[in-house]
Parts: sequence; C-alpha cells; structure tokens
Amino acid sequence: MNRPARTRQSGAVLILTLWTIVLLSMLVLVMAAEARFSAELSRSQIGRTGNRVDTLTALNAAEMELLLETMPEPAADTDPEDDDDVRNPDFRFNGQALELAYAHPETVEVRIYDHAGKINLRNLTEDRLRLMLEHLMEAAEGEVDDDEITELLAAWGDWIDEDDGIRVEGAEEEYYLSLEQPYLPRQGQLESVEELLLIRGFDKWFGDVNLGAAFTLHTDSDLVNLNTASREALALIPGLDAEAIDAIVAYRQEQDFTDFLELEDIVSDDGMAEFQPWVDFAGVSPFYTVLVVPGELTRPGAAEGETEAGSEAGTEAGSRQEAWRQPRFGGLSKVVRVDDSSQRPFVLRVDPVARLPILD
Repeated sequence: MNRPARTRQSGAVLILTLWTIVLLSMLVLVMAAEARFSAELSRSQIGRTGNRVDTLTALNAAEMELLLETMPEPAADTDPEDDDDVRNPDFRFNGQALELAYAHPETVEVRIYDHAGKINLRNLTEDRLRLMLEHLMEAAEGEVDDDEITELLAAWGDWIDEDDGIRVEGAEEEYYLSLEQPYLPRQGQLESVEELLLIRGFDKWFGDVNLGAAFTLHTDSDLVNLNTASREALALIPGLDAEAIDAIVAYRQEQDFTDFLELEDIVSDDGMAEFQPWVDFAGVSPFYTVLVVPGELTRPGAAEGETEAGSEAGTEAGSRQEAWRQPRFGGLSKVVRVDDSSQRPFVLRVDPVARLPILD
C-alpha cells in the first residue's frame, strides 16, 4: 500500500530540516573555532609586539647607560673616610642584573658585559692555549694527553698563520677540504669566536663552551679583569675550580678586588701560581655585550622544563660547574663599541636569540 504523497513530502521536509540544522551547527562550530583562533593569534601578536617594544626600550636604556659612563666625572670626593666604601662604577658591567639610570620595563632584565672580563682569542699565545687545554683535560678526564695537545696546538698555528705550510701534526687546506662538509682554513686572525670550533679537534674541548660569554676578539689586553670576568671565562682559566669561581662572584658583589692578597682564602697556593698570570683588577675596554633577557629566562640555574620547586639553592650551587656547559637560548644580545658620549654606540654584532651566559 502506497503512502499518501503528503506523508512522503512531510518526511522529506523533516529530513531536509534536520540536515540544515546539522550543517548550520557545523558552520557555527567552525566559525567559533575561527574566532577563537583569531583571538589567540591577535593576543599572540600583541604579546610579541609588546615583548619587542619592551626589549627595544631596555636596549636603548642600556645604551644610554654606557654613554653616561663616558661623560666627565663630577668633582672627586676628597673625604678620606669614605675611601673604603668607594667602588668603581665601571665594574658593575660584569653581567649582573642592572638598575639603569633610565627605567626599563620590568618584563625584561638588562645585563652588560665589559669585554675586559673575557679571554682575548686574538692575543692568545700558544703557551697560554696549552695551559688552558691542560686545565680542560685535567678537569674532564683527570689527566693530560700531551700528544693530543701537541696536535691541537699545531692545528691552531696552521689556522692562524698566513702561509699554507703544514706544521708537524698540523692541519691545512688539504685536511679541511677532505671533510664531509669542506671549508678553507682562515690563514689569519679569527674573525669570530665561533670560528674556534672549525679548527681541527677544538670542537671536542670547546663545543660545549658558551664561546661568546667566555671569549672576545675586541680588547687589546692579554689579561682578564677579575672584577668583570664572566663565569664562562673564569671556568677556562687555570687554577680555578667551581668553588673558587662561586667565591669570586660572591666577593665582588660586596666589594671590588684590588689585590691578590684578597684571594688568599679563595684560591689555593698552587692554584694561585697558575691563576695569577691571567688576571688583573683594573682593566676596562670600550667594548660591551648588552644582553636583554625576558624575565622568565632569568632565574639562575633554570633548565628547560625545570620548575621553581625543583630548583633548590644548594643544588644550583653544586651544579654551576656543569651549568656553563648546558646551552640555553633567548633574549637579544648586541656587541657594541662606545667611543664617547656624543654618538650612539657602534654596533659590531647583533644576535636576536643569543645563547645565554650563566645568569647569577
């Protein structure tokens, strides 16, 4: 028996209505998802824009701080009773978080590193390089491999000399062109601190080192100013261990180093003999690294995925010797030269996502 036409028509209308409701519901869900996505994208864009503005504001404030440092000093205080309390303002550029003369956003931290506190790669002699390699080997393996050091020094010499003659145990163009990813040796002074890793064998000992924090190419001095030295530089100087480095950083937070006698309780007699030829107490340079770091990255010792609860003070202090080997990235780094207060600092290098030094 056939259904009446009216019944069949009503059923078709009902099905069509249900499909329409389903399609409209799906459309509403899609539009809602698009709206949420657009809102999240807008918030993200606003956040990134805000972070960029905060970073540039802090960077300008840091540059002004360096320019202020080149201005003539006010009349000296002649009261001898205050002499013990006077600290050299230049030494605050040692990587500590700074309060600047011009306010900067609280969302970021500003740190400035005087390159007098780094090891000058261009002035590094083979004798000093040997001592540094022996220090690294002894710390890592408990013994020194003289044959390996001889090969490393020969490769270093071949890289920086201007001729293409191969030293005994050295490496020149033939070796580097035979690599899976070939390149030519410099045959001259290094042009970047990262170039150190291109020299045969050096990536083994310096591959985990934050080279930008430990080394510089821009100072004239052979010595590292102990008052502004980075932890990364101190970790490479013979005669120092993690405990001594912690003590040096803690001491200079309270007062400046002025004499080796102040290190008697920090560095052993044997360590002092190795350490003393590497440092001075007064060196400054016109070259600085300005680092602007987002606030969430500035907690000392924080590793990726680490929570605040899992970061105990004792654990941090005990692991600092290894912390300088653990790469963390973020923030804006700019290397500048400051000549005088009449012009903005001359920019030598910009790294928008710099490898962070140890942030104390």
